[in-house]
Amino acid sequence: MATAEPQGASTPPPVLLVGFPGALSRRLTEQTAAVGAEAALARDAAGAEATLASVPVALVVVGPGVAPEDGGALAEAALEMDHPPLFVVLAAGDELGRFQPLLDADRLHFLTRSTPDDAGVQSLLATALLRILP
Repeated sequence: MATAEPQGASTPPPVLLVGFPGALSRRLTEQTAAVGAEAALARDAAGAEATLASVPVALVVVGPGVAPEDGGALAEAALEMDHPPLFVVLAAGDELGRFQPLLDADRLHFLTRSTPDDAGVQSLLATALLRILP
């Protein structure tokens, strides 16, 4: 399976990181932990959908390893949930319109055509975490 086990099996992860390379994935996981949250990892949209189906998630950060059409399908699946998570979508390319339903449902924190540098990604995660954590 493309997902990693959450760090604490008894506490559902509020953050799902999808499609990030190893080093950046580790830094984002550490950043999430530093504010008292946990992260789950998925390599691709299929793994992310499996995680969303099995544990409650408050935030989904879609990285450059996810094709825009797959990210859009993931967003559509998430919007079918009783409590859809907030999304940060990086590297949507020319497929920005695919994410309009997230915007309409007030579930889109940030959307960009191309992935910012690592510091920018970490900054976006920090602001999104402020929206979901008490």
